[in-house]
This record gives sequence, structure tokens and C-alpha cells, in this order.
Amino acid sequence: TQATRTRKTGGREMNRATDQFGLDITTSSPEVVQVLNTFTSNLLGYGKELDGLIKMENEHSVLTDAYCAIGKLCSEKKGENRLQEAQFYIDRAKKSSDLSTEREKIYVKAAEALLEHNFEEATQHYEEIVKKFPSDIVAAKLGQEYYFNIGDTASLLKIAEKSLKANPNSLYVHGMTAFGLVENGMLKEAEQVALEGEKLSGGTDPWVHHAMAHVCEMQGRLDDGVKFMEDRSDRWDNLNSFMYTHNWWHVALFHLDMDDMDQVYSIYDNKLWGVQKDCAQDQIGAVSLLWRLEMRKFNVGNRWEDLADHIAPRISDHVQPYIDLHYVYALARCGKEEKLQELMENIENNQPYKQHQLTTTTAKALVAHARGDYDTCYSLLEPVLSDIKHLGGSNAQLDVITQTWTDTLMRTSQHQKALSLLEERAKHRPHTVSVKRAINEVKSILSRERIK
Repeated sequence: TQATRTRKTGGREMNRATDQFGLDITTSSPEVVQVLNTFTSNLLGYGKELDGLIKMENEHSVLTDAYCAIGKLCSEKKGENRLQEAQFYIDRAKKSSDLSTEREKIYVKAAEALLEHNFEEATQHYEEIVKKFPSDIVAAKLGQEYYFNIGDTASLLKIAEKSLKANPNSLYVHGMTAFGLVENGMLKEAEQVALEGEKLSGGTDPWVHHAMAHVCEMQGRLDDGVKFMEDRSDRWDNLNSFMYTHNWWHVALFHLDMDDMDQVYSIYDNKLWGVQKDCAQDQIGAVSLLWRLEMRKFNVGNRWEDLADHIAPRISDHVQPYIDLHYVYALARCGKEEKLQELMENIENNQPYKQHQLTTTTAKALVAHARGDYDTCYSLLEPVLSDIKHLGGSNAQLDVITQTWTDTLMRTSQHQKALSLLEERAKHRPHTVSVKRAINEVKSILSRERIK
């Protein structure tokens, strides 16, 4: 970080320092610079030290206030006072806006858009920052988050590629770009970029590891995926609970596809569920794994109960559509009818998402599946299946819905359709034991039907 320096504008003095991206910030405090850089490093690297900005009572800047407001408004925890708290930070930032940099002003505008629930406008401001200040990787990351949540995979990749082009030797951008390539089905390119990031970061970027897990999962490279991830797993211990549990979730999926059930249960009990039980991302990872286990006819014991007990208090949060869909499935599987009904009514009546009809219909279909009403699941899920990417979530996360559709076909005796999907899946995942088992089962049923 460069030393603080003084400039004049409009006859007034303003103090400027430089952040880790080499960009001006309006402050005279070395502490602000240090805390700001710690925050952005932990945000991009999925670390735990994200509360430093909030703790700064006397020392603050326009950019720290803008980040605090954005953080409040994008948090998965929808506290009662978050809107008022965000407004406080926005108002305090605007009091110094005549002295602030252009970049800081744009961040404040993004925060104001979020306060009005206009995520699209906020993302336009992130795009403006990336265009005018291409070394600002935080803006690219925030833009990616929005595109991810609405299933806009083209923009998810495009904003990352802009950042990579401008910052080819910077940390974090390779993982971001590799993930964008994965979500667009460009797996060879994704692996190349991820391995470049692995070399550049010295193997410390968990988002690079995450991208490689996606590549190996989608190519059916189970042994490669397990080895790559487990060889690096000791580097996840100091990450926030989402990144720690999510990377372990990917490891569990590899072991699940290998039918290595002791490892799957061990990961669930010791790495996936229990790190931070009130974290929505941790919750849906756990839901997704139990869901997949049961579709493959494995016993999950009483694991649903504890999970659903921690989901129940979150039913009014409405973080993202794909999160609520995991919630409804868990509550339905556990028979928590009152909470399930409340969540379904919230989704249907309050319309918290832009993808309202898609979310509502998919939720009803998944509830039907969880209850064993497969005919209803079939009739509801079939018309929307091609649109599920717009619910947010990655290809790997949304694959549980694809697997639910195949399971539904088998349970409604539509075996030829199920066989076609399973054989197509086997082309990309030739070593997945459950797929081989399901293909043999369906072929046996079809053979008996032909004999009859």
C-alpha cells in the first residue's frame, strides 16, 4: 500500500491512499487501508475475517461504508434492522461524496440500488467499475454473484474474462474465470485456466480447487477429482464455512458416485454438516447430499431431523430460489407440515423472486417427490425442466433436480424415457456405479415387460 497523500479539489483538501488493487481510496487512515485490504482478500479468498469493516466505529471511508451497505443488503441473514443499517452506511458515505473518487461514488450507487431491491441496476454499476477500473476484482466478483443467481452463464463468464484479461497475474481471477467456463460447458478450457491459477496461487485458491472439482465431476473423472481435492483439503481449514463445507460436498459427490459409502457418511457427519448450522449454503449442501443418497436407496438414518430443525427458522429469508427449493424438500421429507406450508405460502403470495412462476411450480413438484407423490411431481416438473438453470445454483447443484426427474420417470414406470436419460448420463459419467446399477435395473424391467 502506498503512503497517504493529499490532493485538492474544489478548494478543499482530500486525503488519498491506495488499496491492494492499486486504486485510490479516500482516507488518511493507515488502519482503514489495512482493514479494507484484509476484507477484500478474505472476500475473494473465502476467509473468515469479514467483519473488520463493521467493527470500525471511528475510522471509516466512503468505500468501507459502501462495502458495509452492500454486505448488509446481500447477506443471507435477513436481520430485522439490516435495511436501516445499510441506509446508515449509505448516508454516511454520501456525506463525504464530494471528496470521494469516481469508483467510490459508483459503489455507493450500487448500494442504493440494492436498497431498492434492484439487483440488476447494482450489477450494471459493478460492470461500470470493471470497465473503468479493471484492476478492481471485487466488482467482478459481485457481478458474477448476481449472474450466477439468475442463471446468466454467458455474463457470468464474460465479466470474469474481462477481469482476467486486465489482471493476468492476480490472484482469484483464474478461479472466477474457470468457474464461468465450467458453467458454459467449456471444460477443457476451464481446466487449463484453473491449473494456471493453481500454479500462480501456489495451490492456495479454494475457488480454483472448486472449479477443478466441477470439471472432474462433469467429465466423470472420479479418481482424479478425489485425489486433486483431498490432496489440497488441508488448505481449507481456515476458510469460511461455506467454502470449507462446499468443497467437501464436492468430495462427497465423488465418493457417492464410486459407491464409497463409508466416506460419504463420514464427510457428511464430520466435514459437511455441523460447521455452521445456521448458514444457508451449509444447509443446502447437506440437504442435497441426503436427497441424493435417498434417491439411490441408501439409508440416511435420522439426519433429516436435525437439518430441518435448523432450516425452519430460515423460511422467511428467501435468499435465492435454489436455496428455498432445498428448504421445501427437507421440510417435506421431515414432515414439518406447518413450516412447509408457511414457506410455500411465502413463496407463492409474497413473490420474493423474479422467477416467480418457475420457483413456485418447481417447489410444488419437489414437495410432491419428497412425499412420494410421483405422478404429481411428473406433471409439474416436466414443463419447467428446461428452465431450471434460471433458478440459480451451479450445474452440479441443479443436477439434483435432473436426478429427481430421472427418479420420477422410473417410479412412474416410464422406463424407456428413464433409460435414455441414464444412458446419456453414462456417456459423461462412465464410472458412476449408481448409473450402471440403474441402467441394469431398467433394462431388466423392460426385458420382463417385452416377455409379457
